[in-house]
Amino acid sequence: MGRASPRGAGVGDSLTLLLDAGYLIALHSEGDANHKRARALFPEIVGGIHGRPYISDYLVAEVLNFFSRKTRSARNLEHLLDEILGRNVEPWFEIIWMDQEVFAHALDLYAVLGVGRGLSFTDCTSVALAKAERIEQIVSFDKGFDGILTRLA
Repeated sequence: MGRASPRGAGVGDSLTLLLDAGYLIALHSEGDANHKRARALFPEIVGGIHGRPYISDYLVAEVLNFFSRKTRSARNLEHLLDEILGRNVEPWFEIIWMDQEVFAHALDLYAVLGVGRGLSFTDCTSVALAKAERIEQIVSFDKGFDGILTRLA
């Protein structure tokens, strides 16, 4: 799915897209209520219609944690890791690494958005990272992002 890159490498293009963990989970979970929509969006995202796709290291952890709880198959987890890290496959997104400044901003946002909108701390890290990197769009099925980022769902 993506290869690790230093934060900011290529980010800030006029059109960019942040991937939410829920999108990747739906994409890889046939039983997920949003699976069909996630699959339908995939060609647009890979094709760059909405800009370059990025994901944060925090969201990578969230996706891996989700699937490690759901599957006991080492093969399935290894395949997912290969996709995320771009091992033996062409990566289709890049990873942006969280830094202390963005983390501090996420804490401030969480104090407001965590209670006010029910966003998780990880969601607030996505908002803080998007603001820091001038990313205006997120592919997510979480309506809590509405009015903060342009949500592709």
